Amino acid sequence: FGTGLFIFKSFPFFNYYFGVKVFGTSMWCWTMWSVLNRGIAKTCRRNEYMAAQKTAQDVMDGEDAIVSSMRRFANDAKCVEYLKTFKEDTESKIGSYRKALVMQMQQDLTERANKQLQAIASFEANMGSAMQELVVREAAASFKQKFPTDKAMQDGAFNAALKGLAGVAVE
Repeated sequence: FGTGLFIFKSFPFFNYYFGVKVFGTSMWCWTMWSVLNRGIAKTCRRNEYMAAQKTAQDVMDGEDAIVSSMRRFANDAKCVEYLKTFKEDTESKIGSYRKALVMQMQQDLTERANKQLQAIASFEANMGSAMQELVVREAAASFKQKFPTDKAMQDGAFNAALKGLAGVAVE
């Protein structure tokens, strides 16, 4: 019993300092390390997985961009064929363009000439009606001036009025 008590009292793993300070602190540190290690490892695995997914998506996007670029240049071989017929096609199109341009200019000129001729015809018609109105006005003025002084004209008008009242045709 004495030896056991001596060992328990003096052996380093059974004293207060070791039991409370060293063992307790090491258990707290080990517990915190286990918990934090799991959380950090989970976060790192998640980030690595997401980075791998992003890398894979970037690779797929890059491949799609390469394929679309290749598709854009797939018809480049046809360019040589198009260039061979370019001169003939251009000459025929320019010829038809010039013809269409001349026809359009001719049509525009015809329309302008028609408008000008219509304006001239309208002016002549207005001048004709103005001239006719002037002749009528002058004839009426001449009649008004001559009728009161001309006895033969007054007699003719009176006879025509009598014939009209009698129902006889006036000549």
